[in-house]
This record gives sequence, C-alpha cells and structure tokens, in this order.
Amino acid sequence: MIVAAAICLAACKKDGGDGERPFIEITSPLPNEQFNGGETVNVSGSISDNDELREVHVIVTNKSTGAELVHLHQHVNVSLYPINQLFMVQAGVTYTIRVEAYDDAGNHAEAQFDVRGK
Repeated sequence: MIVAAAICLAACKKDGGDGERPFIEITSPLPNEQFNGGETVNVSGSISDNDELREVHVIVTNKSTGAELVHLHQHVNVSLYPINQLFMVQAGVTYTIRVEAYDDAGNHAEAQFDVRGK
C-alpha cells in the first residue's frame, strides 16, 4: 500500500489572472522515515497545476552540513510533472528533501521534510 503525503508548506502568487498555486504530492519517502546506511531512497510523487508548470526543483541536502547531494532543476511546460529522483543515504545523517514548483503565472509551492539514515 502506497501512502500519499501531500505537503504544501509555502505558497505565494502574483496579482491578477491565475491565482492557483501548483500542487505537490510526495508519495515516497514519508516525513521522518528512516533508511539503512547505503540504501537508495527514491523521492517520488507528482507536481500538478491547473494551467501549466514552468519550473520544478528537487533538492536533497545534508541537514548538518548544508551540502547539496541532489539539485534537480527543470524548466518544463506541462500541467503534470512526475517526480522520480534517487539518492543514497549514509548512516547517522539526516537529509532535508525540498520540492519547489512555479507555474507560468508565477505562483509558487514548496514541500519540505526530513529523512534519516540509521
């Protein structure tokens, strides 16, 4: 059974026209999920918009050092974008996963949570 965690933590919009922000749905991993050191984590889910997405980011950072492990930055022109990004965890390290999306009207959505290597 796949558990969906829809997380929209921050949003802003421009005045006039489309005021609806993109919707970010992360299906894996779950917030605060723990993984064995050396295990590969798949950040998966989708980003959708009522009109068209312009830009998406998937960023994975080491929470202690701030070092980026992954920074996917895509310019897209679609209403639905699948998220599928892999990274490997180290034992004892906490990672922050952040997904950001912008649509053509300038609306912004962001989802952020931590996972940990054990």
